[in-house]
Amino acid sequence: MSFASQMADDVTGVFANADDFGVAATYTPASGPTVSTTVLFNQVFDAVDPVSGIVYEGERLTFQGAASVFGSAVRDETVTIDSVVYYIMEIEPTVDGEVMGRLSRSVQHG
Repeated sequence: MSFASQMADDVTGVFANADDFGVAATYTPASGPTVSTTVLFNQVFDAVDPVSGIVYEGERLTFQGAASVFGSAVRDETVTIDSVVYYIMEIEPTVDGEVMGRLSRSVQHG
């Protein structure tokens, strides 16, 4: 077993432990049935101004979910979390069978 695969095995479920940190979500694809799932949802990010060192807090809506659920997701499909509908802006696969997605509160055709 390679070092990389040992590390992957060691951290699986640690950093992205949906059982401890996940929230209920409903994915609604453009066609097909809705899917109830669990995602890691993040609404806030911090940025540091490199000149002043001031930390700014902002909003960037992101989620992490199973590739088996979101692997074929496309822009403008929806994810509902806590009764709020979010529109998928982009989806990127990760190395651990998950996807990372960026969300918007409004549809962003194009």
